[in-house]
Amino acid sequence: QIDWPAFELTGGEPAGGTYSGTGVSDGWFDPAVAGLGDHVITYTYSDASLCENFDEQVLTVVLEI
Repeated sequence: QIDWPAFELTGGEPAGGTYSGTGVSDGWFDPAVAGLGDHVITYTYSDASLCENFDEQVLTVVLEI
């Protein structure tokens, strides 16, 4: 919901990656900053060999009724 406070994004594996996307700052997602609608959040990880991989999830921000 758009009026929820910012919350920490967790669960990305392997650990040590970074989150990015609209409304994401330092691993936290702020619904008020992102705004209403669907937002793609990307988790990116690079291993010791500099091989990079990522995963994406959609977070939907709604207006509380």
